Amino acid sequence: DFDLENEKLDLLELEHYPGMTEKALLKIEALAMNRWHLDDIYIVHRYGKLRVGEPIVGIIVFAKHRKEAFDACHFIIDFLKTDAPFWKKEITSQQSYWVDAKKMDDEEKNKWN
Repeated sequence: DFDLENEKLDLLELEHYPGMTEKALLKIEALAMNRWHLDDIYIVHRYGKLRVGEPIVGIIVFAKHRKEAFDACHFIIDFLKTDAPFWKKEITSQQSYWVDAKKMDDEEKNKWN
């Protein structure tokens, strides 16, 4: 098992499948557009090696009402965590480890059903 307790996390490495990832993001956007009255959505998800604390995801939701915009943004991030094909590796000076999916992420997504 990987233990970060005594090690400093240096980098995160995010990988994805080009083509498949874009299709998944478009599907998530369509789900949100069909659920709320939205004008547009932009999702930016970074990949590659990132320093700890750097922004990874940007979501812009255009809507006439703020509640719909905030709800849609929350929905999108919950679905990104489970349905978008991204994989995260945590890297220290001594080792690296692929991060497993979290049960909590599925639970958050399932609240939208």
